[in-house]
Order: sequence, then C-alpha cells, then structure tokens
Amino acid sequence: MAKANLIPGTNKALHLGTRLRAALLASLLLTGTAYAEAAPREFKDSVRIHFRQSKFDIDTLYKGNNDSIDFFRQRLAVLKKENPFAAMRKISVIGSASPEGSIALNKTLSENRANSIFRLFRKLPNLSPSQTEFIFLGRDWKGLKKYVENDPSVPYREEVLTLINSIIGKNRNGEKDGAGNLKALKTLRKGVPYAYLFKNAFAPLRMARICIEWEVIEHLSDTLVAPEALPVNALVMMPQTLEAPDYEEHEVELEKVCKPFFMNLRTNMLFDLAAVPNLGAEFYLGKNWSIGANWMYGWWSKNSAHKYWRIYGGDLNVRKWFGSAANEKPLTGHHLGLFAQVLTYDFEWGGKGYMGGKPGGTIFDRANYGASIEYGYSLPVAERLNIDFSIAAGYLGGKYVTYEPQGAGYVWKSTKQFHWFGPTKAEISLVWQIGCGNRNNKFK
Repeated sequence: MAKANLIPGTNKALHLGTRLRAALLASLLLTGTAYAEAAPREFKDSVRIHFRQSKFDIDTLYKGNNDSIDFFRQRLAVLKKENPFAAMRKISVIGSASPEGSIALNKTLSENRANSIFRLFRKLPNLSPSQTEFIFLGRDWKGLKKYVENDPSVPYREEVLTLINSIIGKNRNGEKDGAGNLKALKTLRKGVPYAYLFKNAFAPLRMARICIEWEVIEHLSDTLVAPEALPVNALVMMPQTLEAPDYEEHEVELEKVCKPFFMNLRTNMLFDLAAVPNLGAEFYLGKNWSIGANWMYGWWSKNSAHKYWRIYGGDLNVRKWFGSAANEKPLTGHHLGLFAQVLTYDFEWGGKGYMGGKPGGTIFDRANYGASIEYGYSLPVAERLNIDFSIAAGYLGGKYVTYEPQGAGYVWKSTKQFHWFGPTKAEISLVWQIGCGNRNNKFK
C-alpha cells in the first residue's frame, strides 16, 4: 500500500485493486514488458431490422423489431460497462431489398433502409466515419440463395438454385443486375417457384443490419503478478488519472431519409424556338411505367397587319421504359408510349388564314384530335437534367376553317374536314428531374 501511495499526481482515493490493474496495464503498454497474459479478444455483434414491402421507415411492431432493438442496446451497454478498454474496430451498415421491383427502386430502398437503422445507433462509442462502411445490396440474390438452400420445400429447388447461382456469378464478373434476371425467375416453371418464394422468402430479404467489430482487452488476473513485485517505473509512469477514459460520442451526418419519388418537368425546345411556350410534367408509376401531360399556348398577333400565329393544346401520354439505363434509374433511357392530343390553331400572315375547328366557343368546339404512338430516348446530361428525343406518328383529324382578312374583319371562305396519318409530333425536350433519388448518379 505504501508503494501505491508513491504514485505522483494521484489525487483520488481509488480502490487499490483497480489502481494496481491500471498500473500493470500502463506498464505493459508503455514499456512493452509482458508481466501477464492480456491478449486482445475480437468480439462481433449485430442486429437485424425487417421492413415491410417497399418501405424503409422502421415499424417497431413488425417481426419483433422492437425486441431486437432493445436487446442490442442492452448488449452494447453491458459490453461498455464490463470492458471499459474495448476498442471499436469497424462498423458495417447493410441494407437490402427483395428481388421484385425495379433496379432503381431496390437500390434506393436498400440505401434508405441502411440509413434508417444507422440513425437508431448513430451515437456509438468512439464512432468515426473512417471506421464506418455502408453496403447497399439492392436485390439480395445471395440472401435468396441461402434461403433456398435451407428450405427443401421450394418447388423445383435445384433449378431455382442453378438460376440464382448464374445470376450471382454474372454479378461477380461485373455484369449489372438487369430486369432479365427477375423475369427469368418469374417465368421459371410457369412461375410456381416464384410464387412460393414471394410468399415465404422475400420478406426476410427486406432488411437492414448493423454489425460492430470490437477488440476487447481481457481483465488481468490478480494472481499473475504480486503487487510488491511491480517495478518502480511501472508506478512512476502511470498517468495522473487512473479512471477508465470516457467514451466520446460522435454523430455522423446522414442524408435526409425520404420516400423515393420520381417526377420530371419538361419543355419542348422545338416549340420554344417557334415562340410557343410549353410545359410538361411526368410521374413515375413503378415497374418502368409513367404517365405525363403537356400543354402549349402561344398567341401572337399584329392585327393592324393581319398577322396571326396562334396555337394551343396539349396531350396525355403513357410510357413504358426499357433497356439497361431504364432499369438502373426511372425515367431514363428508351421509352415507347401512347398519347392522345387535342389542339387548335390559327395561322394567317396577311393572306389566306387557316383556323382549327369552328370559330368561337371553347377549345373543344374548335379542336382537332389525335392519337399516336411515340418512341424516344431520354439522355442524362447533368445530375438533375436529361434531354429527351422523341418522335410520334399516328392520326390527327378534325374540322378547319379557311378565311381571308378584309378591312377590319375576316371573311369566312370554307369549312373542311381533314384526316392525317403520319408524323404528329417531334420533341427535343429539356427535362428537369425532381424528387428523392431522381438523380443521374454518374454526375454526382
């Protein structure tokens, strides 16, 4: 006890056993002299949270999530209390999704699910961004393989495993996961295995997991070294405080977790060049389908010179997106669609004029109508911008009036009916992408 009181700078009356253990540990660490076995022990722990289909907000009442969270927090508290010298080596935050749905949606879901679980445990001892890695699995084919291997009741099990192994092998060789992989699983044996897996295996794949790797220094045994056998330098080299160091708590800033949402605002630059202002909006419906609407309005006139340039109307369209770019991100790449349009016009430059529909009344009294098939490609040009090239062909028809300006008025000449089959629309649109996840990743 007398020797223990010789420690310089010690102002606190601490328990002798604790002081001797700390002294021995300091001596071992600072002098490199091995007086006892104190080898670090690796320790790993993890917790898994489950999510409902297409969701990333944590439902504590779903699949025992609340019990899993509470139990994991208790284990962390016990580890911190019983092993004050434990050092955190690595934190892995993993998010995944089941195979159904588009590549882009599953990627966004896995990212947001990982962020959701990390927010629960963001205050961790000695947490450092350099020690933290995020892993976004997207479609968890390896997790599905593990389930199939462990469930002998899967219909056509060997064929399913062969297909999944092929998909995993292609991904391992650098080939991107595409829509064809899911289609192959859906159509295998007329969809019988897929229906079974959707019901039984997909739910566990909609998850996020946080894994922590610790390095724990075991408590030193009181019987290994007698107190009087401690060298003097072991006591002199002690720090001024013998208390276990406090664990700092750091917070890592996360991106705002939000629901995936894909919307585009667009303007056809060909109409803009023709002095016809126009605006369109498009919404992603899921499964590579979208719906959109466009409107244009231009009314320029010099009545004294009998000059008119008037056109207004719009269209509604439904599009199906396809190709590798569309599978990676909604509203990008190739698209094929149907649209219906309604418009009216009045063209006259001092001579004979042409007016769509009957003079007076509403647009529907004067309108020409059409329906067409369109094809296009939406090309990413910036993080939030695309350029959409489209062309459409189909039918446009209705009545139109011819007239001639005379004095201060206009003289009706004839009313005719027309039917047009051929090109009905050309588009080079500047597209602004709006919504959570609606970014072109290669420009980030």
